[in-house]
Amino acid sequence: MPEISSPTIAPSDTRRLGPWRRYAAISLLFILIALIIALLWFHPFRSKDTLLNVTYDANRELVADLNAAFAAAHPDIHLRVSHEGSIKQARSIIEGLNADVVFLACREDLEIIRLRREFIPPDWETRLPNMSSPYASTIVFLVRKGNPRGIKDWSDLEDPSIRVTVPNPMTSGAGRWAYLAAYGSALLEKGGNNEAAIQRATRIFSHAVIPEAGARSVLASFMSRPFEDVLLTWEHEALRIHRAFPALYEVVYPSRSILARPVITWLDDYVDSRQSRKAAEAYVRFHFSPEARALYEKHGMRIYNDQEILPYPPAEAPPMELFRTETVLGDWALIRASHFEPEGLLPRILKTRSARAGGIE
Repeated sequence: MPEISSPTIAPSDTRRLGPWRRYAAISLLFILIALIIALLWFHPFRSKDTLLNVTYDANRELVADLNAAFAAAHPDIHLRVSHEGSIKQARSIIEGLNADVVFLACREDLEIIRLRREFIPPDWETRLPNMSSPYASTIVFLVRKGNPRGIKDWSDLEDPSIRVTVPNPMTSGAGRWAYLAAYGSALLEKGGNNEAAIQRATRIFSHAVIPEAGARSVLASFMSRPFEDVLLTWEHEALRIHRAFPALYEVVYPSRSILARPVITWLDDYVDSRQSRKAAEAYVRFHFSPEARALYEKHGMRIYNDQEILPYPPAEAPPMELFRTETVLGDWALIRASHFEPEGLLPRILKTRSARAGGIE
């Protein structure tokens, strides 16, 4: 009967398998380290005194200053920040990103989070001053020094020879405010003529350069592409660039623009589940303190004097008419259905230009 023996591996095979075992062990070690980091960062293992603030793209310098000031008074609370386009951030939270604090470009973004994930109560706006808006801003035009194309108002941007750059309104808070500012300005200018407003929005956004990115990334793109004439962006972003590069850029204020109100809150269900509510509330309420107001003024935001009046502008800003979204365009449910949902005006404009030009820039 033949002898049955265990299989053997030749010495050369043993040498060949040795390095692979080491590579596999090292790879497994890196995977375990990454898993541990992820578990420590996300719920429920992140310390209750470490807060994640999910915020929009164009307030990086402001948030850095706010966090430094807050940390000086609360050294036991550690802060982490995520910056991205406001609408994209809202979608990330809806899809499962856990945040203690959400600081986004528009009330609508937080309302969508509330409706989809029920992290905050229906009255979340009323528990903080100014309907949970620590400051306001608006949309202005950033142009090259000397304003070589002579751009003065929204109507100038309808000229297809004017090369307009704007963040994508479907992902960026600044882009959405710019779109609504263009549309609303035409409504006011033309006595409520909706067709005139549709034509203005279509003319501007059908030929504009619309990168798929947040306001800060689009700003960097505009600065690197001198053949683009005008950038539609936050007032405080335009002022920041003008202050830093006065010989290269100017800020043009249109005759009227929109009152843009970023909002902030803590996500109740999440902070309660990980016992971080006390730290999160302290951090959010700090955004409404006199110390925070001084930082808003430094960074070119519009500061609230009183809940019932428009905020006062930066020192450099000339007089201009600011209109409220709800008084000119209606409530946000109507705005969303008419302009941003799949059959709304903006997706139709973007679809037409995509079919014509092979996609958004």
